[in-house]
Amino acid sequence: MSNFGRSAFSLPGVVRPPSHAKVHATLKTAKLTVTVTDPCGKPLAAVEVEVTGVAIQNTAADGTAKFNAVPAGQVLNIKARKTDYGPVPPAGGTFTPGETVDSETFTVGQNAAVTMKLTFKGNPPYEPSRWNKAPVIGSTNCYAYAANDPDGHPPGKPQPGQHCGSPWTTLSCAEVSRAAQCDGFIPAPSPPPPKPGYYPVALVLAPGADYHWYRLDDNCFWSHKPGNTDARNVDAAGSPVTNPETANRNYGALNYTVFCGYFYVPAAGIRTGLP
Repeated sequence: MSNFGRSAFSLPGVVRPPSHAKVHATLKTAKLTVTVTDPCGKPLAAVEVEVTGVAIQNTAADGTAKFNAVPAGQVLNIKARKTDYGPVPPAGGTFTPGETVDSETFTVGQNAAVTMKLTFKGNPPYEPSRWNKAPVIGSTNCYAYAANDPDGHPPGKPQPGQHCGSPWTTLSCAEVSRAAQCDGFIPAPSPPPPKPGYYPVALVLAPGADYHWYRLDDNCFWSHKPGNTDARNVDAAGSPVTNPETANRNYGALNYTVFCGYFYVPAAGIRTGLP
């Protein structure tokens, strides 16, 4: 009786695994930590982070989301999104408002770290060249600048409440605030959190002399335009304005010692000056 059919699979020194055995290959993955911050570098919690086709997590209090196994050797799209932030997608863009995308490729076993920065959604860009030339420079002031309303004014200084027909009458936080709200400014908490479709501005007072406004631009710095002079993003000491409450506001004859509070302005700006 021939045994040829069986002996072909029983060569000396060759051991075959049972038919049900599984051979495990090394996982070709990497570990990934994604840190999400605001434009100022502050970690953001509760941001949805997605590694496309792999997993979705929310960032913890320290702004991080950890993924223990992401595919290596292929391009991955990492998305971070939070409703109150931007950027607005460009023409033809594939992501939604409040989302930023980073494409990365990782190696096997890599402990990768990616930092993603969300931008404020609705804040105006810092454009001194737009404001510091005629006729805009001589027809706008801190109030028009805070309202992001550069064009179409006669020479002079638009005043809070002028456009709505109820300008301010006495120099006080309450009265200037009332007049600005008449034009469309909205009171905001301190400090003002991001508000979709709006940007924050701040009002200060030099008692008995003047009021002044600052606005938060999309670069994380506050800027302002004193009267009919240049727009700038530095304080009286020449330092960048990162916080209007703590900025140096002492200009000698005008010392803005009183901080009145914050307001929101719609992203499209508000019309100021003559109706």
